[in-house]
Amino acid sequence: MGCVQDGAKYAYASDIGKNNIKFAKKISKKLKVYKKTNFIKSDILNLKDGKHNYDFLICSAVLHHLKNYNAFNKAIKKISTYAKNNAFFFIYVAGKGGMRDMIQKSCVMNFENIDQIDIRKTLTDLNFTRNKITHLVDWFKADYMECTPKKLINIMKKNNFVLVKRLNGPHKTDMDLNQMKEHKFSNLKFGTGELRYLFQYKSN
Repeated sequence: MGCVQDGAKYAYASDIGKNNIKFAKKISKKLKVYKKTNFIKSDILNLKDGKHNYDFLICSAVLHHLKNYNAFNKAIKKISTYAKNNAFFFIYVAGKGGMRDMIQKSCVMNFENIDQIDIRKTLTDLNFTRNKITHLVDWFKADYMECTPKKLINIMKKNNFVLVKRLNGPHKTDMDLNQMKEHKFSNLKFGTGELRYLFQYKSN
């Protein structure tokens, strides 16, 4: 939707969640971009192949939820079928290592047998904001697949995406390249940091 607001003639969006698609459609109508945006419910690994007809691709905070690197590579290969030659691709995935990841994995392990609904109810009763509840539930229930910069770049290269640059996160609390530079013990705290990259598709 943001791309359409910034001048894109058309946008195609997919998500695995039925409610997410429903909410996106509602917002697209409110923003008056509904006629230029097509939404489809689908697992990224089961998307139909594209026809290399998009100038800009976005995959943000999705692929680190996959089970292994074979699925990761399959997803990137699938995404590549939507890219025109020289199309740009923004991707964000979780990095590897650091105290933050150790704490999150401990949370996931300790809350394995507690239902997400119960967690949400408890946090709501404690008067947490909706944004904080969403963030904390993710921490308690989402086991991220870690990825190093080298691994990400190699997978992208195999699928004809060349590196343009690594990007900084937009928020002060991002465990990212811009934050890592500010901390003496950045490797201990952040590991490789969150990975936000811009790539470009080269068909030849």
